[in-house]
Amino acid sequence: MALLRHDATPRYCLYCFCLGVLVHGLVLGRLAGGNDFLNSYPFVEVDGFDWFYEGAALADRFRGYCAPVFWILRDPAFVLICALDEVLRAQGLVVIFSHTLSFLATGVILLQAGRFYCVPLTVIAAVTLITLVQPLNYVRLFVLPDPLAVAFLTASAYAMLRHLRTRSVATLTVSAIFALLGGVTQTYAAIPFIVGLAVGGIAGARSRKVLLALGVAFVAFAACLVALKLAWRAAIPHDALPPTFSFLQPSFQMARFYAIVWSLAYVPLLPLGGTVLISWLRGGRRFSAEVLFLGTTVFTFAFLSFFYAWAEARFTFIYQPIVFLLLIALSSRDASDVVPTQARPWHFADAAALCSAVLVAGSVAITPLTYYGAPKLALRPGGSWLLQSWVARPVDRFGWGPSRSGGMYSHSIPPEFGPYAQRIVSSYMALRTRQQARVSGVNTRDVNVGEPAVEAACQTQAGNALFGQ
Repeated sequence: MALLRHDATPRYCLYCFCLGVLVHGLVLGRLAGGNDFLNSYPFVEVDGFDWFYEGAALADRFRGYCAPVFWILRDPAFVLICALDEVLRAQGLVVIFSHTLSFLATGVILLQAGRFYCVPLTVIAAVTLITLVQPLNYVRLFVLPDPLAVAFLTASAYAMLRHLRTRSVATLTVSAIFALLGGVTQTYAAIPFIVGLAVGGIAGARSRKVLLALGVAFVAFAACLVALKLAWRAAIPHDALPPTFSFLQPSFQMARFYAIVWSLAYVPLLPLGGTVLISWLRGGRRFSAEVLFLGTTVFTFAFLSFFYAWAEARFTFIYQPIVFLLLIALSSRDASDVVPTQARPWHFADAAALCSAVLVAGSVAITPLTYYGAPKLALRPGGSWLLQSWVARPVDRFGWGPSRSGGMYSHSIPPEFGPYAQRIVSSYMALRTRQQARVSGVNTRDVNVGEPAVEAACQTQAGNALFGQ
């Protein structure tokens, strides 16, 4: 691996990052593997229940058992990971492993980008620390597909950078493949690839060969993505699809929210970002297609999230690796060089990188973990996502107490949720009750778990199968 060579990106940055991610994975792993992952894992919010439930229900369908119609069908990639967790009876360990691996992949790609652009050692070290501890990493604690989608998004963006420099069909294909994988995880992960095609087309507008290659790539990518999503929707019975764009509104109601979130995310990066941008402009260099691609992608994500009327800092987290790639590209000696050259020692950039790293690390101490709404800054280091993950212990979300009886699912007392989450949790309880009934021989028609009407057919079929009716 190139990163491990003596003359590559400093190996110690890679070793430190891998160690940090390993500790992160082990800390979360100790919270999984109990009697029931959704009951005991502390970092589950409303958005997480349906992903894990759909995976468990899908695993039942694979086994040949009845599974009800899904209320809202989620994208397949993370649902399949949750289904694998169910098949292996891993109680969340597969989900934690997926999160840990995606965290590792995202960081390694950023380090590889530093090598590609020959940026100063200090900038690489700063990006390593920032990627590890930034406050928005709280998303990586929760049962969500976003960490996996971000890894695919980052890989697609980096491959597109390579393509914009070399015009290689191979790197364009790799970018398309990762964008496709990201698109079936979360649709937004395809955005960097689409933006890269547009920027590449503008930069290569005088070459018919370039335009043809980009056009073919777009058509093939779009056809594959649409085909996979249609096949998934046709294969899995469902009532509705996620309202992907329904919250986009041409208003400024999110201005106050993003004034807080973006200040938290970007003010610590100003020393590094401002220094490298000023150095770039004072050097008289024009922005290359690579820098324009990254800048346009950041702007696209920021624009969409600003007008998306939902107050979650998670929508800023998803494009942070693109911001870091942009800083790395601007820190290079010249991003338009055909062959990377040794970067000159930028003393100001070194100092700015260290300053940004210290500011980001310090911002963690004043940013208590907040899932919904704007973060409320306060000097409470114990409330940060880092320490919260370290001190967290398994919980008893469904009120089972210390004893675990065979009918625990039918006697669960889930906390009060909104209508959507309440329905998903009820469906999850009904699913687990049917599974227990298959093992114990209890007639599930006599079990009342408060499940919605869509479960009735499966309850009846389960009872008939058990008693030979």
